[in-house]
Amino acid sequence: MLIELKKIDPVAEDTRGNAYAFPIKNRDHITVINRKAGTTSGNHYHPGTTQSKSPESFYLAKGRLQLLVKDVSTQQEETYLIEENTWFAIPANIYHVVTAVTDIVLLEFNLVSEDFKVDVVR
Repeated sequence: MLIELKKIDPVAEDTRGNAYAFPIKNRDHITVINRKAGTTSGNHYHPGTTQSKSPESFYLAKGRLQLLVKDVSTQQEETYLIEENTWFAIPANIYHVVTAVTDIVLLEFNLVSEDFKVDVVR
């Protein structure tokens, strides 16, 4: 498995709804990404020169996405169908393409102190 993937169970649930909690190590910044069904994002990999992108950490809060990943050195390729309430991490040097199967809300965890845009290879 080229990525780390974990389905998150609710920590609380009642008639009002539910709550999810999970630890994110060494991150202090959340980016909320809204994508429409059928759109693609990513199409790149990160060499891992920044902590935010080594690994790149996400939580799918709403919807369903397809994640295509490929190891840039071995060319090993895998595809995942990721359901909502799933956390996943993409290591450095793993090319990735996200396709929104439905409208999605995706949270990305970074360090606000880093210029992580310098750690992108397209």
